[in-house]
Amino acid sequence: MKLIGLIDHTALLLNIVKRNPAATDKVAAEFLKSKRNLGSNDRRFVLDVLFVTLRNLTLLEYLTDKLIRNSTFLNYFSKNESVKAKVEDIITIINTLFLITSNSDFHRYSNVFEYLNQKEILANPDTNKLVSEVVQHTFFLTNDILTYWEKNLTFNYQLIKNSFLNIDIIDIFFNINYLKNIELFYSFPEWIMKELLKKTEYKFDFFSKLAFSFTQNAPITIRINQHNNANIEQIKEELSKNNVSLEKCKLSPVAYNLSRRLFLNDHPLYKNGIIEIQDEASQLVSYVLAPEEDWVVLDACAGAGGKSLHLADLQNNSGKIIALDKEYNRLKEIPKRAKNASITTIFPYLVDNQNYPRTDDENIRYFRNRAFDAVLIDAPCSGMGTLRRDPMKKYRTTLRLIEKLSAIQYGILEHYSQFLKRGGVLVYATCSIMPQENEMVVEKFLSEHTEFAPGPIAEGFSKFGINLPDLENKYCYTFYPHIYGTDGFFIARMIKKM
Repeated sequence: MKLIGLIDHTALLLNIVKRNPAATDKVAAEFLKSKRNLGSNDRRFVLDVLFVTLRNLTLLEYLTDKLIRNSTFLNYFSKNESVKAKVEDIITIINTLFLITSNSDFHRYSNVFEYLNQKEILANPDTNKLVSEVVQHTFFLTNDILTYWEKNLTFNYQLIKNSFLNIDIIDIFFNINYLKNIELFYSFPEWIMKELLKKTEYKFDFFSKLAFSFTQNAPITIRINQHNNANIEQIKEELSKNNVSLEKCKLSPVAYNLSRRLFLNDHPLYKNGIIEIQDEASQLVSYVLAPEEDWVVLDACAGAGGKSLHLADLQNNSGKIIALDKEYNRLKEIPKRAKNASITTIFPYLVDNQNYPRTDDENIRYFRNRAFDAVLIDAPCSGMGTLRRDPMKKYRTTLRLIEKLSAIQYGILEHYSQFLKRGGVLVYATCSIMPQENEMVVEKFLSEHTEFAPGPIAEGFSKFGINLPDLENKYCYTFYPHIYGTDGFFIARMIKKM
């Protein structure tokens, strides 16, 4: 499909995503399913440009607004609000392409740039002219206006950038607009930074790097199952058939990042249970829990079973894992995935509104007797650590929602902790970076439940040769994308006293 058509499709999808509260990847998948005329490269282009736009939406909408406000050539669109909204989305997408192709210091998005090279730039090496021709075709504009458009866009972009980059650290304390400028340039809400500033003792440079990291592509990370004696060289050879190489991750012994995006759900490696798709930070939860092979483990918020499968792999398929969740559509995936991975020790159950399994079978005795060796609570959360994968969360999440989730998380932690036997391990985790969902929940729990004590994370990690230089005796830890390349993730380890 020609570039002009792809821009129109991407703008339409952008408009739908902004109005639909569902996860962006699901909305995009449904949209693309209905567009049968789009080839695989076209779909990849639409998705890549969409996510670049969403990760930088505050910046791009600001630039679009400045362009329209400072110009007269688009005034005639303002008479019809629906047409105006559509035009603004199209301009936002075009601004995305301008910034990707024209600004050497704009965040590099190789997938889009690579696609443009393959599809269009070979025929016309002048990238700016290419995009300008599309704009001209779309709005019947003159070259003089197009030149103004690009100059105006570049000027405003540089103005925002220069407003806070290279600013002296002393000046930051006197510059009330510093966080506002980060919010604008990196599309990272100021209220989130203010909440996190208290936690990090006002490390402003930290937030600039964190905000930037959330504008980048998230890696596709796999976990290699160990109990079936998977051979890494054979896995590499199999993936090389798809022109994909593997890069070893920093912390998890079995985590690798793919060199390029690849749909793995139908791949033989995934279907045969040799690999699982799982972010590295999510993998680290199981290493913190560090189960012995004969342990009975309660995975209290199991979802589709990613962590249950990893725990079973660490136990060499020898223990027992009771996997609970309220959502049947997620839980029903566990038996399929366990069968693929040759795992037989996971027992999934739906829970009722009181968070108790809807069953009377023998596994209930572990609840009655409070006999679990370990309890894992990967609590439902805001997902504020996964903004690279679903950028709309940073625009939709509010402090009120965070506080509401915090109360729910505390209730879940308090409920499931009672089923742990003395001396057992309790692990609490979220894919959030917000202290209200993390440290504040755990600190309140420990203060009100003196039968529990902090359990150093290093104790779990040391069994698998995982070393973090700043762990010391910490019992809770937050992983950040700009430090480890993982999703933002919080893990706390506690022990029930003997």
